[in-house]
Amino acid sequence: MPPCATCAVPVLTQFASPELVGPIVYEDFDRAADPAWCDSGAAALDDYARWCGHLCGLTCFRMFLGPVLGPSTPPLFELRDGALKYGAYTEAGGEIRGMVYAPFAVYAREVHGVGATVHRGDAAAVARVPERGVGAGHRGLQVGCGWARSSPRP
Repeated sequence: MPPCATCAVPVLTQFASPELVGPIVYEDFDRAADPAWCDSGAAALDDYARWCGHLCGLTCFRMFLGPVLGPSTPPLFELRDGALKYGAYTEAGGEIRGMVYAPFAVYAREVHGVGATVHRGDAAAVARVPERGVGAGHRGLQVGCGWARSSPRP
């Protein structure tokens, strides 16, 4: 994908074929018909089709990690597997639930060395987080209220 015009970070999508985002989201295109599904890191097509619609938060996290880790940035489904181990996603009655921010923040800290803070229901606190670029000295993540911003690593 081409980089973002504002920050130059490559734009990623939770779907393996970027050109299918619109059809998948708005036209009920069958996710299992995504020809590039194996590029996602999913072990099987049915796993990809079931999970890809739930991984927007991890896709954002992957974009955050990309400039820091470069080619060693984990594939999306490897991040999913790690987040699952920490309880950032759960399954109940066959339904996928998540991203659950608190366990995700622990996962981000412990596995990826990213300082992460959860702001529960405090949009004002999130708004006060200084906007900074991702790069040297900026490996922190603030999550909450549907927002994410980078901040200096403690």
